[in-house]
Amino acid sequence: MTEQQAANAMPGPSLIIQPPGMFPTTPPVATQERLAKPSQFVVLHNTSEVQVHGWKDRWETMQMFAPGEKREICVVCDELDTLIELSRTDRGFFAYGPRKGQAYPAHPLRVVGIPLASSRPSLTDREAEIAQKAAVLASREAELAEREQKLNALVGAK
Repeated sequence: MTEQQAANAMPGPSLIIQPPGMFPTTPPVATQERLAKPSQFVVLHNTSEVQVHGWKDRWETMQMFAPGEKREICVVCDELDTLIELSRTDRGFFAYGPRKGQAYPAHPLRVVGIPLASSRPSLTDREAEIAQKAAVLASREAELAEREQKLNALVGAK
């Protein structure tokens, strides 16, 4: 290739094409507000056998977990609550597609040492709790009505 041909040649294709503005060029920096939030060190385990999953640590750094990997990271407690909530299997259902009507699977990233989040109380559990509270209120109301009758009898006797 002559010098002229080399100057006119198109550059080779880039291995990674990044449209301008699509990806941040500088790593994220944690704000003072974020660093002031309560946080704790936890061991996260990627239970997926095939997929890499990531989670942001306290310092806004994305921590990537290979399949089966366990690692300790510092996580903001609010985000830890979110991860525990995502471990529920009753948080939603597929609305369409081949899995329509099936429950969303639990998130593959799990906090080691914390059992899976139990499902929310069923409607019957909630109804039983409401019935129990209603019975307690009814007994208190009956007690107050009895006291009121006694007071009225004393006032009427004078």
